[in-house]
Amino acid sequence: YYTGTAASVLTRVAQALVGNQGPRGTAASIIGKVTQSAAGSYRYSGTAASVTPKTTQAAAASLRHSGSAASVIPKTTQSAAGNSGTSLRVRYVNTASASGGNGTTNATSGANRAYATLNDAIVAEETDLVTDNVILQILCEGSTADTVAVTIDDFTTDADHYVHIKASSGGRHAGVWSTSKYRLEAAYTSIDVQNSYTIIEGLQIKAGSGSDDNGHIGIKVGINTADVIIRENIIKLDVAAQTTFGGGCLGITGGTDRVADLFIINNLIYDFSKSTNAGIIVTNHDVTGNTYVYHNTVVDCTTGISDGHTDVIAKNNLVTNCTTDFNGSFHADSDYNVTDGSTAPGSNSKTTQTITYINYAGDDFHTNDLDTRVANNLYNDSAIVVRVDIDGASRPSSGDVFAGGDEGVSAITGTAASVITKVTQCSRKSVLHRNCYIGHSQNYSVCSR
Repeated sequence: YYTGTAASVLTRVAQALVGNQGPRGTAASIIGKVTQSAAGSYRYSGTAASVTPKTTQAAAASLRHSGSAASVIPKTTQSAAGNSGTSLRVRYVNTASASGGNGTTNATSGANRAYATLNDAIVAEETDLVTDNVILQILCEGSTADTVAVTIDDFTTDADHYVHIKASSGGRHAGVWSTSKYRLEAAYTSIDVQNSYTIIEGLQIKAGSGSDDNGHIGIKVGINTADVIIRENIIKLDVAAQTTFGGGCLGITGGTDRVADLFIINNLIYDFSKSTNAGIIVTNHDVTGNTYVYHNTVVDCTTGISDGHTDVIAKNNLVTNCTTDFNGSFHADSDYNVTDGSTAPGSNSKTTQTITYINYAGDDFHTNDLDTRVANNLYNDSAIVVRVDIDGASRPSSGDVFAGGDEGVSAITGTAASVITKVTQCSRKSVLHRNCYIGHSQNYSVCSR
């Protein structure tokens, strides 16, 4: 029991209830420890300032969890809290750095400087992540193009110990190709994923960069892989370089006889417009599992999305200006896709739509076109939750959503203060005045980009 003044007793009781008898020391130190324990579980030690980044990193690094919404939430919480002692190993790629660093900082000079290329990082860090009990996260940035193709094939991984390659917060695009952000510009296969349990997130990839030849690929997922996630990337073909050849080029392609699921989520793929090109193509059979193709935008491709073995579940995709929008026989669960073409899998899909983008000529494929909205919210999808868009902006937890990679702006309502905030946000997104309004069907020029 506790003795002392009423205020001190209440404080101690609260500390005991929240901290579960663990923390000891002064009131100030106890509060700090309780906060650390609640935020970061028992795995993290150190000051409150040091614990918070670790907790955030673990939450950000978490691999997707499958199951019902009720079962996914506890798993996500467990992963964020520390994944049973698994630690996060962070390495850095900065194209402003020189080769020879160990990648442990984002500095561009000194022995601890960032790796100069993503391939340098992969080659140096290949190891048994299961035995090491770590998640490897590689953060990429730099305004100079990374021109070295990457093969990920020599890690030992599982669902709790995986490779997560992503653009850093300063190196990530905003849903539009940017030469000031990290970008991989390589010929032939830019990223070849041969290891299971790999995440590729938020990168820009120019396939066939500077090379006039056939068979360029943005991301290839290899044979016998499991649980690979490709999300929120921009992938395009260097069409200008393909003056003679350029056939058989692919944005994302799945592997042969994969032994579990593949997830292709929130990507923007365009300009794969030469002979036998495709934005997304999965032609080979999954031994077990499926390929989940959710919320992608595919523009100006010979074939938009192709399924060769009825195991692609295509939902909420936006495909426009393609010679063939959807090709093949898709899984029966495919639905709610949107296209300007004549075919799309699913009885609730929309065909022959006229879609307006923010700046089609400038390759800005954000859209607030209400014709792209669908009544199929994947916020708590049983296969993989989709809670942000290609920009990292939140998608609604309920109600209709925009098909494609971008969650557009459909209406602005609320208090004066909230409306001002939303109009400011809208100004970044929209030139379609008819789709950016304040509680009415009025037109507001303030919504211009």
